[in-house]
Amino acid sequence: MSYPIGDLILLFGAITLWFLRDSGILSKCLAFLTTGLSIQVIADSLYSWQQINETYISGNIIETLYSPVLLLIGFSGYYFKIEYQEANPEPKKKQDQRRSIYFSIIVPNLLVLGLFVFLIYSHSYTFDYMIFALFAVFLLVARQVAVLLENNRLLHRYMKKTQELNISDQRYRSLFEFNFSAVFSIDLNGSFTSVNQTALKLLGYTEEELMQSSIFSISTTENEEEIAFHFNRGINGEVYKFEMVIQRKEKDQRTVLFTTTPIKVEEQLVGLYILADDITENKRNEEKITHMAFHDLLTGLPNRRMFELEIEKALNEYKENGCIFGIMFIDLDRFKVINDTLGHKLGDEIIIAVSKRLREVLRPADMVSRQGGDEFTYVIRAITEIEEIKKIAEDVLYALSKPYRVESIEMNITPSIGVAVYPDGGRTVEDLMKNADTAMYQAKENGKNTYYIFEKEKSQIPSRRLILENDLYKAIERNELVVYYQPQIDYPSRQIIGVEALIRWNHSKLGLVPPSEFIPIAEESGLILPIGEWILWEACTQVKKWNNLGFPIKVGVNLSPRQFKKKDAITCIKRLLDKTGLDPANLDLEITEGIAMNSVDIIIPLLKNLREMGIKISVDDFGTGYSSLAYLSNFPIDTLKIAREFIDKVGKDPGNEAVIASIISLASHLNLSVIAEGVETMEQAQFLSSLDCRSMQGYLFGKPVPGEVMEKLLLEKSKAG
Repeated sequence: MSYPIGDLILLFGAITLWFLRDSGILSKCLAFLTTGLSIQVIADSLYSWQQINETYISGNIIETLYSPVLLLIGFSGYYFKIEYQEANPEPKKKQDQRRSIYFSIIVPNLLVLGLFVFLIYSHSYTFDYMIFALFAVFLLVARQVAVLLENNRLLHRYMKKTQELNISDQRYRSLFEFNFSAVFSIDLNGSFTSVNQTALKLLGYTEEELMQSSIFSISTTENEEEIAFHFNRGINGEVYKFEMVIQRKEKDQRTVLFTTTPIKVEEQLVGLYILADDITENKRNEEKITHMAFHDLLTGLPNRRMFELEIEKALNEYKENGCIFGIMFIDLDRFKVINDTLGHKLGDEIIIAVSKRLREVLRPADMVSRQGGDEFTYVIRAITEIEEIKKIAEDVLYALSKPYRVESIEMNITPSIGVAVYPDGGRTVEDLMKNADTAMYQAKENGKNTYYIFEKEKSQIPSRRLILENDLYKAIERNELVVYYQPQIDYPSRQIIGVEALIRWNHSKLGLVPPSEFIPIAEESGLILPIGEWILWEACTQVKKWNNLGFPIKVGVNLSPRQFKKKDAITCIKRLLDKTGLDPANLDLEITEGIAMNSVDIIIPLLKNLREMGIKISVDDFGTGYSSLAYLSNFPIDTLKIAREFIDKVGKDPGNEAVIASIISLASHLNLSVIAEGVETMEQAQFLSSLDCRSMQGYLFGKPVPGEVMEKLLLEKSKAG
């Protein structure tokens, strides 16, 4: 009966283990074991029953049940090994090493111990015992040799590992010490635990000072909470980058890019590695680039892009509360003429001076910007009525109209201002800017040096300037441009010695347009080049005709700054003379003092080339320019034309008469001819004659007239003479 009782105990234990198994671990092992023991209980129970009834016979079929029982129990041991290793992985190499240790240490010692115990109790030392003893000693010696070899191998491995650790440590120290980035480590309290030389330079402290402080010592007053936030993220195991301003020991501040990396020892976080790169210069460069993207390089004012963003901001702000705001377009009158004649350097100085004055009148809520060239814009905010805008426009006019002194030159420059007021003057950025620009041109038509507020009703009528600007492009094709000629006479003989070619525009709808109105438009648009070339052609052709009729006169033609600066100016003039056949000696090219003084190193060779061709050179409106007397001896010129401004004051201003006398005397000493312009009275003519000025031009002797009228006048003079 002990068989089935023992089997039941084993079966109860297996079933108990089955229900106590951990999350499926050893499930196959216990399944095989339980099944095997169940069959064992059944077989033993049948065996016991047959024994009691005395029916058991050897070789009974019951005995065949014991073989699968042993197989199932064996399988349970096999799966136990597999499942246990999966649940408790241990490197195979360590198991093999452990077995080797057990075999090499325990087995030889046990054999020797067993041998000596046997010998002590045996008291008989036969040959067999001797052989067995020798074998045991051999095993012991072999074991000692194996231990020595193992120790030597372990020592070699230890030295190799130590060398590898040293190399690894040196590599780490090199990476740490010679890194271009500042590298330091901190513990979980934020205290510094290591730091490289780059970090010392960045932070400005010594290593001893840092080892006694924490990461919080480099924070500024403003970012104490920020550095605490980033530190907490780091000790939570995050790897990330962030920018922050730190304070060095010298109290100066730097912008630094930090990268945090957790330090883990046996899966436990013990601190942080931090890489720090000084990006202060990069941030400054970024700020410079951003500033350049939104500001004018010459004046430092906001540019067009920033101006448009400011208008959008104002639109979004005022759409909600129903307030008004305005924008002003400011354009300097005749600035392009000044820029072309006096040069871009002086023009830039004027633009800088204008920007300074605009800053002086700028209110805190407003913004002034430069659109480009001589155009400025002004955003007017925080206003409640139109009268406030008018007051600001008047302040700007007053500030910009005061005389400018640039490079010892004093000049007057006036602005024309156009104003558009939201919402009547436009509800979008584009409409406000377009309408302010339209109002600015209306201010120019109203006489310049004034402002004009855009009115939608009046804007439907095209402005006179816009009409002129559009029609000027086709004026030559439509034969609307006409050359008038004003006689230049020899006063003692009253003979006509030359003419000055003056352009007129006979507009089909507006009638005769004066040069003072359309020439600035031509200069600004660049049309002065084809118009100037057309005047030269007409004048040379006409005077050549008069020369062929027996009138030995010359023609004076004004050259604009743009014409004179053309690379092929000399070639064009030579080609024109060749085509018309005019004697170069009968062509007198008139330049202003502004042209003469601008780019002297370029102008003098051009004038010399013209003189070598036989062309005469005159300086128009002499005395009204700058540094007049400084260049006379150096420039290849033939004639000085005394400006109308001096002639008008004859008989009224003795000081002015002294200036005229000085000009005539100076010209005489330099072997230059003199022509007085704007002579309108006999008193003026007689005064000039008394100073030995023979050549004169003005309404006293004849107004500018068309070519056919001038031809009749020449014929009449010829018959009378």
